[in-house]
This record gives sequence, C-alpha cells and structure tokens, in this order.
Amino acid sequence: MPDPARTAEVWREEARAAGLGELFLGRVESFSKCDPAQIGFDAAIEFAPDWANLGPRLRGGEEALENAGENIERICEEHMLFDYGTLSDTMMAKDTPPWKWMRCVTPSWDNRARRQKDACVFIDSDPDTYRDWLERAIEHTDRRLLGEERIVFVNAWNEWAEGNHLEPDKRFGTAYLEATQKALQNTRRAAAARREGAQGFTSLGGLARELADTRMRLDELQARIDQKERQIEDLLSSTSWRLTAPVRWIKERFFKR
Repeated sequence: MPDPARTAEVWREEARAAGLGELFLGRVESFSKCDPAQIGFDAAIEFAPDWANLGPRLRGGEEALENAGENIERICEEHMLFDYGTLSDTMMAKDTPPWKWMRCVTPSWDNRARRQKDACVFIDSDPDTYRDWLERAIEHTDRRLLGEERIVFVNAWNEWAEGNHLEPDKRFGTAYLEATQKALQNTRRAAAARREGAQGFTSLGGLARELADTRMRLDELQARIDQKERQIEDLLSSTSWRLTAPVRWIKERFFKR
C-alpha cells in the first residue's frame, strides 16, 4: 500500500456507508513493525514465526540433530533449520510494545514443499509443545487486554505448503485440535482460580498475582494515554493546524451557539 493510512480511511468510510459500522483493523507484523495508529489501524498482530526472533540456526553435528539421519549435513546447507521449542520461548520473551498488540502462535512450520533451497524448517514441533506455547500466549493476553480484544491468533494456513496446519493429518491425527481445546480449558481454569483467590484473599500469593495483573493492565492503559497525547502534540505542532488557526477563531467567534 503506497498510503496505508489513506487506505484505512477509505475502508472505514466505505464500511460506514454500507451500514457495517466501525471496523477494527489489525496490521500483521510479518516483515515490519510500527505503531498501528501511525497508519490508521487499531492494533498490531504478531506473526509466528517472527523472522527476527527465530533462535539460533541449527547446523549439522549439533546434539539437537543427532538423530536426524545421514543426510542432515546436506539439509542444513540447503535449508535453514531451527528448534521449535526455542522459537516459542524466544517469541514469548519479546518486549511488549506500547501499542495494542495481539499475540500469535503457530503449530509448526516447514515450507520445503515450495522451496528447493533456503526453506525455513522448525524441528521437534509437536502438539504438546504447541499447547504449552498457546497457553502462555493466552495467559499473557488475558493479563494485558480487556473484553473482546482478548484475542490470540493461530497461524495455521490451510494451504499445506507452509507445513503449519491444525487440520488432522496422518502423523498426529486430531492431536493439534485437541491441544488447542486443552489450552483453552487449562487457561480458563487458571483464570477462574485467580479470580477466586482474589475474591477470597485466601493467600498473600494470590493477592500478589492479582496486583501484578492489575499493574500490567494499568501500564498498558497508561501507554495508550501517552500514545494519544503524543498524537495530539504532533497535531498541535503541525503546519496544517497552525495555518487553520484563523478559520477556527472565526468559527469560534461568530458561529458558536
């Protein structure tokens, strides 16, 4: 998009004209990152795998690849291999940006089906490791966002050539779908336990966790306030705002009801 802010404005205008109401626009952080408000969007959506946070590239002869087979040296030369568990840890350890940010996980990734060279492959991905990553993403989201904005994305394109799907397959059957369900159940139980602990004040540890959650949400809200204040300051210092000052004065002086 040559002018994404204008594109977002057009989308919103067309949605209102069609009677759809207000859009909620999220930009995917696939190749770049920025404050979504700068381009007229409401939130940013993490992309998994995050190409800037993949963890160390694996080479032939490493312990992680000792059971990978006799052709592993050639595969490591032709393609880029990483550890799936390290990817999940590295992405969850990222700093939370000051804007509204939604997390994303992927069940696996292996795009050799469409790349003869330099494919990106994450080894040792399995439903249990995926479930653990998803649970952490849900818990992180539950603490930071409010209401209907508590959304976690799963990057599982049904195109198969990326090797990241939730649909049943011959190797794992329905295990990834079941892992998704279990992650939701586990995090819901954990959230309910936190709420019960906060209501009853049965332990200092429960109260401390609730205070930590509240502080994190307050920090998130303060970051949004700071962002809006910066936008207002930018507007007030802009050339267009100064040039239209006489018009605003006339409107205030002669047309105010």
